[in-house]
Amino acid sequence: MSLTIQAIVLLAAGFLMMRGVQVLQENLRTVEAIQKLRLSMSSLAYIAPIMLFIFFAAGRITTAEMILPFVIGFNLLMYGVVFAYSVMSRTMTSLADVSRSVVLPMMLTYSLVMLSAIDGDIDRFEAVVMLVFGSVLWFGISARIPDAAEAVSVPHTFVQAILFILIAVVAVYLGIHYVFAGVLFFSVSYTLSLVFLALTTVPFVLALPLIVATFSLSRQGQGALAITQMIWLTLVITLWCIGIAGSSMPLSTATLTIESGLWYVVLFVATTILGLLSGTTERLGGGMLFLLFIFCMVKLVTEL
Repeated sequence: MSLTIQAIVLLAAGFLMMRGVQVLQENLRTVEAIQKLRLSMSSLAYIAPIMLFIFFAAGRITTAEMILPFVIGFNLLMYGVVFAYSVMSRTMTSLADVSRSVVLPMMLTYSLVMLSAIDGDIDRFEAVVMLVFGSVLWFGISARIPDAAEAVSVPHTFVQAILFILIAVVAVYLGIHYVFAGVLFFSVSYTLSLVFLALTTVPFVLALPLIVATFSLSRQGQGALAITQMIWLTLVITLWCIGIAGSSMPLSTATLTIESGLWYVVLFVATTILGLLSGTTERLGGGMLFLLFIFCMVKLVTEL
């Protein structure tokens, strides 16, 4: 397949994924039976594409090495770019309004990850623990994040909502399928390491719906909500990615890239927690976070 055709396929896949996520988010809110469960079902619109990609990657021995680099790249992107942008936003004057409920889960999540990885691998038991803890956090999202969605024109009947959800699920599946195929294509055709792609390109592509939603909320003057939502979803995605992949096979953390990457994530998390506890926001601090993100990514790439 030529590069031009592959680029068109990837573009179409990205459109399908974005549209599927949008429809999922809009229509899951209309299903009364789901709302009564008090689960943050709309958060699945951001989580589902990433989890689907993880299922694809974990299902092959040759692509399982992408899991931990993706988790590292995703976390660095969320804290080093998305959080930094929200802090630098003109509408964000203080971090005091950001829910302090995220601090303890952050500390527990990354402590669990580091303790599991410190012996050189993450075994099945440790992965299952992360999967369970991530599920607990997901159940608590709806109680921590208010629904700030704008009024949208969506179907109001149960049947119509389910129909649109099914269409969206198919769109997301097709989009992720071709994104995954595209990653393998570029890896083979241009001799690019799968670890390099999982660390740099894949996190941005899969996190695009969450990034757009966070930036949009920040521009609307809801920076505190944007940061709270971003952090909660980042925690759940981190735990579920490692939990799902590690449940099928042990994940090695013994490489220099993984070890360095995990410590870089801890650095960003600690900086974020300090910022949340201080309650103040400085645009200079956001800029420094972004520069630190670039530095860490360059270091990780050179260590491959």
